[in-house]
Amino acid sequence: MVRALARTALLVALIEAIAFFGFPFASPGTDVANAAEPFPPRFFLAQDYCHENHSTTFTAYVGEQKTIHVYLDCLPTGEALHWCSFTLQYDPTAIEMLGFTSLCTHDTNPGPEVNITDGQISVVGGDCGCYECPCGSGYCLGELHLRALNLGSSTIQPTNVSIELCWHQYSGTVWWYTYTINAIMPPTPTPTPTPTPCNPQINISPTQGPRLTMVTISGSGFRPYQEMSLSIGGVSFPFHGGAPMTDASGSFNRSSGIPSDAPTDTQTVFASDGVCTATCTFTVETPTPTPTPTPTPPIITNDGGASYITRTSARLNGDLTESGESSTTVYCYWGDNDGGTTPGNWDHEENLGIRGEGACYADVSSLTCYTTYYYRYKAVNAGGTVWANSSASFTTSICPTPTPTPTPTPTPVPEQPAPQPPGGAPAAPVITPTPTPTPTPTPNCCLTINVSGCGNTTPSAAKYCYTCPWDSQLTANPCPGWLFQQWIGAVSAPFSLTTWVGVSRNQTVTAVFATATPTPTPTPIICEKQRWDINEDCKVNDIDLFLLGKHYQETTQSPYPRWDINEDGSVEIKDLSLLGANWYKCVECCPCLEPTPWYK
Repeated sequence: MVRALARTALLVALIEAIAFFGFPFASPGTDVANAAEPFPPRFFLAQDYCHENHSTTFTAYVGEQKTIHVYLDCLPTGEALHWCSFTLQYDPTAIEMLGFTSLCTHDTNPGPEVNITDGQISVVGGDCGCYECPCGSGYCLGELHLRALNLGSSTIQPTNVSIELCWHQYSGTVWWYTYTINAIMPPTPTPTPTPTPCNPQINISPTQGPRLTMVTISGSGFRPYQEMSLSIGGVSFPFHGGAPMTDASGSFNRSSGIPSDAPTDTQTVFASDGVCTATCTFTVETPTPTPTPTPTPPIITNDGGASYITRTSARLNGDLTESGESSTTVYCYWGDNDGGTTPGNWDHEENLGIRGEGACYADVSSLTCYTTYYYRYKAVNAGGTVWANSSASFTTSICPTPTPTPTPTPTPVPEQPAPQPPGGAPAAPVITPTPTPTPTPTPNCCLTINVSGCGNTTPSAAKYCYTCPWDSQLTANPCPGWLFQQWIGAVSAPFSLTTWVGVSRNQTVTAVFATATPTPTPTPIICEKQRWDINEDCKVNDIDLFLLGKHYQETTQSPYPRWDINEDGSVEIKDLSLLGANWYKCVECCPCLEPTPWYK
């Protein structure tokens, strides 16, 4: 009877369980956990009773800590399980168990009790209650913390899992995962390079001086191949071409001027490569101001007086002996009275501009012949105004003597007998007035002065006409870098800068200038066709007549001598006629001098 009642009670309990949980349970071997293992690894504590193992493997470095999430799986009905405790077994020589952190606590149960002994961790008192959860994902109970101790593989497996099926407790070993840890050696860490030890030192030489003093800064004990930062009193040194670099031994040596804005007195010189730093001192002296020099006044003279004096022009010479340290402007004052050192007392002022030391001159014209003139030089610069010690004077050439005009002699008119009036009475005498003679105009002779090349003349190039005859002094003035070559025309000295010309008829004189660069000597012109110039001196005169007379009535033969002017084999009257026809003429192919006038 008792056994019958027991079987009945068991059957009733089984029916109530089936009615409560549904039927059938998950079949043996069914893995209701996710097929793909997420990270971090999980323990799945399931509700089937087939004791089937499901293993997984993960890798950890020796000494690396791992965290494993422990999950409670769902029932097929969607109702969550209620767990009470579980125990995990492990190899304590391979795994160090660090603890368990509960992630599922109940309002009345703050958390389970965790006990760790050699090779076992027990978690007791877990209580989450029965909650709805989506099947297939499980419910996370907490985190298991462990560390791999040495190389090799080690397995963790659960035992003694106690769960409740919504307050219907079931104790025993349920479906579980076996976890295997493969411990491997961690990678060899890259060694951190040991920094080069700093032992920096710097030196500056000299150790004192004013700003902009050139100094040499040297250093050692810094890091190799580093760009240096150098400053004094907080002001960087002005290095041209970039900052100095240390060499392989950590040394450097560079020169620079002390910065112009460096503070005075003793200052710290700072050197750094970004890690290593060293200092020394330098005394910046207060610079002594350079005194401003007092300007020196110039010195000027009249340089011996005037030159190239003619009736109407002259050159007023001067000499700037010293110009001082500043620009000097030179003036020449002149006139027919001595104005002293008062500019307003002079008739004329010539501004020669800024001049350097040496000779200077002013060419003046439109002067009056045979008149005394005065001149005086003045120089002005920052040092002051200085005049020549005294005025210089000169007298222009004498005026030309006018040729007197002869008074014409009146022609007498013969007296005519008075006509007799009719009747025999005598008529009154007729008086014929003497006519006033018309004066003969005095002819003028003109001289035309020309210039060839760079230069001028005194008097200047122009046409001058005066009563014949007259004469004039001529002066050639070449430009800088040019040379006077010769006068072309009837002058007294054709190769002299200063010469005279006699003007008895209209004529032309040309001053020829050439560059200072040496030029080849021109080939002389031989006047072959103008044979009446027997001695080839470019003029036909008494010398040619003498030579012809010496050989007069001689016979000649080819090549004919020059006194056989017509080259007919004899020196005779025909040659004399040719000579006379060209008497006192210049040869056309070369310059020559006209004969000296009779009045010279």
